[in-house]
Amino acid sequence: MRRAAVQLYGPSLEKIRYLEALRSGKSRCGGLNAGASRRVRASSICATPSHGSHAECIVAPWTGDNPASVIGVSQPGDAILSLGTSTTFLLSTPPANNPPKRTTTSHLLAHPLQRRARIVMLCYKNGGLARERVRGAAPRTWADFDADVVARPPGNEGIFGFYFPEVEIIPPLVQGDFFYRAVEDETPVRLDPSEVPKEAHARAILESQLLSIKARLLAILPVHDTEDAAHHHHQVLDVPMNRLVIVGGSSINETIQQFVADLFGIDVYVSGTKEGAALGGAVLAMRAAGVDVPELGELRKVKSPRQDVTAVYEDVVDVYRACEQKVVEQFAQAKANAA
Repeated sequence: MRRAAVQLYGPSLEKIRYLEALRSGKSRCGGLNAGASRRVRASSICATPSHGSHAECIVAPWTGDNPASVIGVSQPGDAILSLGTSTTFLLSTPPANNPPKRTTTSHLLAHPLQRRARIVMLCYKNGGLARERVRGAAPRTWADFDADVVARPPGNEGIFGFYFPEVEIIPPLVQGDFFYRAVEDETPVRLDPSEVPKEAHARAILESQLLSIKARLLAILPVHDTEDAAHHHHQVLDVPMNRLVIVGGSSINETIQQFVADLFGIDVYVSGTKEGAALGGAVLAMRAAGVDVPELGELRKVKSPRQDVTAVYEDVVDVYRACEQKVVEQFAQAKANAA
């Protein structure tokens, strides 16, 4: 009886050498066919003696948890926003002659199932725990946090807040809280924390966390300039995202669902499964073993963007970038002064 596909884990030198031999073609197993979820070769020649696997076991390329999640809960052209302890953004881009740009704060991965398709990945350390810190300790609740978000207008009246209780990945190595007031075409002005209204913090952290993603997408993906009815110039993606799937603990929060839809200007969906990575890995194994893949769980649309709000956030991307640059400079200066 044919066994399921095998994935090799662990840092042992023997496994590393074995995989290197597969890739270089020097092993008796032959060269590695790295096509999406294709079998490399039955293990009867090479894997059985050293690993004790079944003679008919299939050896196939494997993938990590993030690309597996892309397979499990999305299609090419969709994006996944994981709102857990950390924040991770994954965008699956179809094959294109103009690939996404490489940057020092993003990852570009090969799509496990589609040749020449790619996955743009952004990872942030300060996610849910930073939002919880802004929410405040008991008796403050998430309902209080939501009420503060709704009480403030989109753009937060020009107040920008950056919250990094832990050393951040994007922007690199920054830590601390930073506040600015800024409007279009003006240099951001640093604010003392006491100058920020208490109810402004909830919207400020959501805006800074998600505008960071939006700003980087516009820097990574092909874009073109456009002008709105108010003669404001801004950038839009050449190929818009199809859907945005949110997962993680904060994905059940309806206020955050609407906020995400408004800021990115796209319909927001939730998945019927909480095990997207496991589901994607199972899909890869089934394809490698030649098993028909059943229809995956459906996505459910929960929110649609309000176009007037989306227009506000299209106009503040450049202002956000200017504030973030001030954060980087301020932190570097403070670090230099303390040295």
